[in-house]
Amino acid sequence: SLKYNSIKFNSRDTLDFFGPAVVTNLPLYQSSSLSISKADLAPGIFLTDRVFQVYSGQRSGSAISIAPEGNILLQGILVDLTDEPLVYEFGNFISLEDTSKPGKPFFTNKNGRFVISELSPGRYQFVFHNKSIPPLNVTIPVVDESLYNIGVLKIKKAEQ
Repeated sequence: SLKYNSIKFNSRDTLDFFGPAVVTNLPLYQSSSLSISKADLAPGIFLTDRVFQVYSGQRSGSAISIAPEGNILLQGILVDLTDEPLVYEFGNFISLEDTSKPGKPFFTNKNGRFVISELSPGRYQFVFHNKSIPPLNVTIPVVDESLYNIGVLKIKKAEQ
């Protein structure tokens, strides 16, 4: 969502919450480069590229995907049942809805904090390298902001 974000192209056209940019000054029947000169984006939204090749014919248009499919930045804290942080744990964060997508690696810091980028809304599972920590399922809802703080997640370790 570009609700609080804007992108300015080298052609001086702007893409923001008012609507899409329509670039009208491209030469007909030629390949042209369209570059992004300025991007004011919220944390978690990443551009796939800054230069795009377009071909303009008469009465034609092109749709350009400027961000990856997932643009949610997930952050949170992992703790055990005694509220001790899961320190320096790592593993894979996998989609339970689209198993064709590779998982995203994650790790926690000394406070149990983690950050995972380029996610879409849906159901996911933390799979830990440390087999004494069972998998944990979470749901990322549809959100207006690109930064989603899931809060503190409690996990029962095998020895607890």
